[in-house]
Amino acid sequence: MDVEVRLGGVVVVGLLMGLVGCFRLDNHMYNPKRVDRYLFMESPIALADYPIPDSLIHLVSLSSGGYTIYAVYVGHIDRIVRDTVIVYCHGNTGNLDYYWPRIQLLAYVGGAFRYGVFAVDYRGFGMSEGEPSERGLIEDVLAGIRWLRARGLTGDRLVLYGFSLGTVPATYLAAYPELMEASWLVLEAPLASVEAIVQDASQMVLPASFVSDLRMSVADWIRDVSAPLLLLHGSEDRLLNWEAHGRVVYERHPGPKRLVLVLGADHSDVPWVMGLDAYRDTVHSFLVAFP
Repeated sequence: MDVEVRLGGVVVVGLLMGLVGCFRLDNHMYNPKRVDRYLFMESPIALADYPIPDSLIHLVSLSSGGYTIYAVYVGHIDRIVRDTVIVYCHGNTGNLDYYWPRIQLLAYVGGAFRYGVFAVDYRGFGMSEGEPSERGLIEDVLAGIRWLRARGLTGDRLVLYGFSLGTVPATYLAAYPELMEASWLVLEAPLASVEAIVQDASQMVLPASFVSDLRMSVADWIRDVSAPLLLLHGSEDRLLNWEAHGRVVYERHPGPKRLVLVLGADHSDVPWVMGLDAYRDTVHSFLVAFP
């Protein structure tokens, strides 16, 4: 499964262009794919060993910032009032179909459908209206949490899980909850900051403002997160490398935390390099260790 690989090359080339004043990183941070309908279990990349019946796949429409956006809930909606729910914030490429295998894996953490899984397509992604933006990421995930709260979810049963770009809204809402305070935070291949992207890609000490107006700063926000943290990162991540991103975020988190540095894994294949059973067991053991 290959996700989010375009950004790295775009950044490297773009920085060279930026040196002559004609590149903005902001324009290349999002790589959405629009669709007229989602495939989910019909997708050619769906995992056959993790079946999800149609009765447990719920396509949800939400209102966010004046746009209609879409999300999927996997599980029993009538059990949201008592189930723990993993809110999965996906990366910068594709749409919900692209991340469907990851949603399937999370639906099998701790056994089939032990946890509800909820994932939003940010504005501009998939069937969602609008264009993506930094604040839009946060507002769109917040709209999803609002939908869950209306159906009985409380903060003591909320898990925020961010992958790559998705670590931005996940960390922000864990640090500065606007509706409810999450009880767990899982970050996979986190983006420490735009500044770290710029400096790592250019191998020069450049201010982020040289190529971007974005203020994404997971490495700063994580200082204000009190929820326990599980951080997963590939040792060979060529997009958001461990030293510049994952290590910085992990070391700045002030509370209980666990680190899984997956040897040999790149940016997008952590669960697969770990082994799918080991990945699911790791997430589950973290959740039950900090009830």
